Amino acid sequence: MTSAMVSFLVAEGRLCWEDKLLDHLPEARGFAYGDVTLAHLLSHRSGIATNPPQWLLLRYLVAGGDPSELSRRMVKGVFGRRPAFRAGTDFLYSNMGYGLAGMIAERVTGTPFKDLVRRFVFEPAGMTTAKFGMPPQDGTAPLEHRWSGLGGKWKAIGHGRRSVDDLPVMWPAGCVSGSIADLATYGRWQIQLFRSARAASPMHTPIGPPPDPPRQWRYAMGWFVDHRQGASSDLRLHHAGSTGGSFAYLSILPGQSRGFAFATNAFRPEWSEPGGPFISDLASCLA
Repeated sequence: MTSAMVSFLVAEGRLCWEDKLLDHLPEARGFAYGDVTLAHLLSHRSGIATNPPQWLLLRYLVAGGDPSELSRRMVKGVFGRRPAFRAGTDFLYSNMGYGLAGMIAERVTGTPFKDLVRRFVFEPAGMTTAKFGMPPQDGTAPLEHRWSGLGGKWKAIGHGRRSVDDLPVMWPAGCVSGSIADLATYGRWQIQLFRSARAASPMHTPIGPPPDPPRQWRYAMGWFVDHRQGASSDLRLHHAGSTGGSFAYLSILPGQSRGFAFATNAFRPEWSEPGGPFISDLASCLA
């Protein structure tokens, strides 16, 4: 959704894919990320760490604090790390990279990130239940579950008073909740964008070589990409997400105008592995 929003800002001429971090985020000056572009951020090829410094995140979850101020400290902490690789040369899934892309969109437009997503994604897609933050924790949503290796059974879990979804720097990496119908609605909208070659279509194009050559999946901007049989009509776009106790997955075959949405109030870490057996089983539902 962040990539879709940014795509429309690019179409309006307010951003360019080759814009660099330093063009919009002066706080990056003096650090080793001068060559990182907006396209690098959205394709996870920036070399920026996956998540903010763990101690800052744990400190917030335990002791609280101002989420906006903590987000600024997290950005500074990530910039202070050495890049995992030179920008564009490898793949590292980076939630922080998406956080920075969201910051850039805010700086350029002067509009809060959440308002940008509502304007460019929720409203045009027709998503009526989508909102920001964790699913309700007041009993109106199903209890979430996580698999316990000790005893080999599912255990209901609850979330504390604070979560990573409170932190503005983490919003662009995935803080939307809603109905499974809206997840399917979003997939239908993405198919429409793909087939009409509208502004968002560049985000469907794989960037760079396969990050995991034996499995042959690739990554575009916000989408894992593969070809089931090698034909263009079999192009498959998919992604998964989790709160740690719930799991959602969306897969679309835009060339065939078909898709599959899945959600459950449970999660096992291996489910979200790209090209792994669980994702492969879900993908077979489109066969």
